[in-house]
Amino acid sequence: TWLARGLKIQEAQIGLRQEMHKIGQRPTDVQQLALACRVDRLSSDILAFVSEASVYLGYDPSNESSSGESDAEDDSIAEEILEDIRSQRPDQARIPIPSSLGLARCKRLGLDRLRDQEIRLRAGQANDALHEIWLSLANKAVLFRTNVRLASSHAQTTRAWDKVHGVDAILNRHAAIYQACRQAMSHLGADDAMLSRYQPLRAEDLKVSAAAAMPNAQGHQNDRLAWFWSMDIPKDTEGSDWMSEFYRVHWLQAKATKDRWREEVEILKAEFQWTINFFNKRAEDWTHLAVDSQIKGQHGAASYAAGQSAMYGQLWDQCQISLASHHPARATRNISSPF
Repeated sequence: TWLARGLKIQEAQIGLRQEMHKIGQRPTDVQQLALACRVDRLSSDILAFVSEASVYLGYDPSNESSSGESDAEDDSIAEEILEDIRSQRPDQARIPIPSSLGLARCKRLGLDRLRDQEIRLRAGQANDALHEIWLSLANKAVLFRTNVRLASSHAQTTRAWDKVHGVDAILNRHAAIYQACRQAMSHLGADDAMLSRYQPLRAEDLKVSAAAAMPNAQGHQNDRLAWFWSMDIPKDTEGSDWMSEFYRVHWLQAKATKDRWREEVEILKAEFQWTINFFNKRAEDWTHLAVDSQIKGQHGAASYAAGQSAMYGQLWDQCQISLASHHPARATRNISSPF
């Protein structure tokens, strides 16, 4: 469709900008020729796209002359697009789609239906970008586990890191596509549910997980996957076997963390009960000593034992009060001291 072509053009613009940044200020003749071909192809695609905009937008952005009936603001958009193409910067051209026009202008032009269609297309584009980000991160983890880690010479290390940098380029391109996609969702007035589902990407979200590369290494117990790994996108493991391996490692890691927390809770409960039992036992022992001392006529020893029994009894009472506030069913009846 026309909107889908516009989204593809924007993806091509992102790829072209990254390619221009990659080759730098001193490109070779071959790089200049390849870049010129991409620029010409993108310019042709944009001009063809703009020429069909009047069918969907209700005005002709490709018309350079401003008629009396045309809106001045709409003509300014057309002039910006054509000027970007004339200046050989099609990667910076803003194509006329609802996300570029803005929410207010879409409502004024009656493009609500077209805006809703772009929101749905943006959701699919975001899913595709996240899927490629998943694959890139998984492939990067595999490269660290196999090529980089097992490299035994300088040449092998160089080739391994070249592969890693190639995956990084793919990762950065799809991350840029996702960021542009989410920004377009915001400009289109997407609801809070969609914006909360597709969260902003941070730099730490794009770091490769070392747990998949070295699953037996220490220090992974506090590692947490980025938010997009918990999204349910079907058939994400069919394209790469390493995605299944990635999920398996992190599922086992999460299960081990859960089991460790559960064990820690049980230990804390047991330690609390051990403390209660200790205070109770000491109170009973001192009570028996106080009774025996009273029978033998050792009033000083009986008084001291009664004081110790009362002290441990108070500690026991405090533990019981704390236990009752958290677990009322586990609280037991207090044993009062005879003194």
